[in-house]
Amino acid sequence: MISARGDVYRVPPFRENPKPFASLGEGFGSSPFVIRTVNAGSGGQAGDDVWLIAASECEIKALSLTSGKIRTLSGLPSNQKILAGDLRSGAGIEGDSRRAYFFRKENGRTFLSCVDFQNHAITDLIDIEDKEIAGPVLAGDLVFAWSPRRWYAAGPVTLLGARSHTCHRLWFPAGFVAVCGARGGSWGDFAGRRTYMVRDSLVHIPGERLGTNALFIVNACARLSDGKVFPLRTEAGCWQGSGSAPTVTIPGRLFRAEKGSLIEVMVDPRIEPGHPSYSDTRVSAAFVRSEGKTKLRIAAGDFATDLPLDPLSDFGRAMEICSTGNGLMLVYQDAYDETHIAACMA
Repeated sequence: MISARGDVYRVPPFRENPKPFASLGEGFGSSPFVIRTVNAGSGGQAGDDVWLIAASECEIKALSLTSGKIRTLSGLPSNQKILAGDLRSGAGIEGDSRRAYFFRKENGRTFLSCVDFQNHAITDLIDIEDKEIAGPVLAGDLVFAWSPRRWYAAGPVTLLGARSHTCHRLWFPAGFVAVCGARGGSWGDFAGRRTYMVRDSLVHIPGERLGTNALFIVNACARLSDGKVFPLRTEAGCWQGSGSAPTVTIPGRLFRAEKGSLIEVMVDPRIEPGHPSYSDTRVSAAFVRSEGKTKLRIAAGDFATDLPLDPLSDFGRAMEICSTGNGLMLVYQDAYDETHIAACMA
């Protein structure tokens, strides 16, 4: 995890205290980061490694999680700005095995751009025509971005033996307005986390349609115009912790997103949206209100149990449920905004 000051900590599984690992510097802890296996070698040398990639308003850096080495991938001149470093924004950083993707602002214009890990060359993929923007996110061979009313996709194309990029600009289905920032309306607060979920080639974007919550799902490996809107018609929350499929909670129900549909995996009138949730093919987890207290419900097959939060030191609010090894971990903050880790199943 990264602190607000750009300090990177390692979290040993099922141990309470994170350990300092490295520091990226000021400005790198205010927007989500990504961890990718990339080839950052140069001069023909192999450089496959696991890197944490993060951005501030003026730089993109990569931190090797094996050696602790830090590389500056891109530094911009004073007349340009990276749209990162703002917890209230939906703009962040993305990466694959060769490039990092980000939004670049220059002279009032916004571009979806990428920087090569090896030669540090910057390429503009799409000229964004909207002021409010969210993303980028990779799915299939495409990188996606969106505004409240329309969305963009860019990807590689080979023509006459030459490789270049093509871009698509499409309107969301009529009436759908996508969440682009931290204020997600009745979806809740997205501050410090991504305003989308992705699984394989499917991108899931929360929003509203006709005044009620809805989820837009598009398949990067199918015809893009076939994206669908799933109306939820009630208060809802969406989460995707590490190891989890995309999940959606509404009062009394937990859904896991699979193959372009929402599959019901937990039903209980006490399930509360607005908290993190988790679901894979083995186990699901959601928060319930029981006996006047909020508890963590964990279900695996026919087994289910409610874990009280009282034993956790100064529990304030849950941040994420994620998998580690054969168990789950709960990331939460206390009343003083300090982050803690708790094993909730081992």
